[in-house]
Amino acid sequence: MTHLLFSDVMEEVIFLANSDLISHLKSAVTKELLNDEALFYAIDSSEITDFTKADLLMYKHIFPYHRKTEDTTDAGTFITFQVHIREMSSWDKRWISVILEFYIYSHDFHMEVNHNPKTSDNRNDYIAELLDKKFNGRSSFGNNEAPENDIHLYDSLDLTLNEEDATPQGLLYRHLMFRTKDLNHIPCNQKGW
Repeated sequence: MTHLLFSDVMEEVIFLANSDLISHLKSAVTKELLNDEALFYAIDSSEITDFTKADLLMYKHIFPYHRKTEDTTDAGTFITFQVHIREMSSWDKRWISVILEFYIYSHDFHMEVNHNPKTSDNRNDYIAELLDKKFNGRSSFGNNEAPENDIHLYDSLDLTLNEEDATPQGLLYRHLMFRTKDLNHIPCNQKGW
């Protein structure tokens, strides 16, 4: 299914409910993360070392929800991501704000990137750079063989936050937020506005 937020040609376009956008965008983001070889090696999993098995990173190092990584005893790097929908201030409530949020957590002894001589960044900064390059400015996701399965956003995702900090338990993290807007209250197969 396509989540199409706007099109010059509005015929036979199915608009999904706003909540459907969450699951479709998470699916597309998951696919993008698992198919990114540079990101795979940047995570540097001690258990999963073969890129052809990158899908095994899910629920071990990549989580489509905000996992409480402070409780983990596993050493390594973890990426969590969420999709949020918030109301935007507009008099007719036509727009909603769609937020794609990432947290990159690493143990302090896993911060050095020793597999890539092209970067002197620490692991969280390097992964944040990869995510920034991958998602900032994008307005479509999927690159599916059947384009109707792609997700097309009304506007591009824009990086609005990139900050680092540490948890009270000592995990170092970088927090990124990308924001775009979406149309609100669009019934299926409606033509025009």
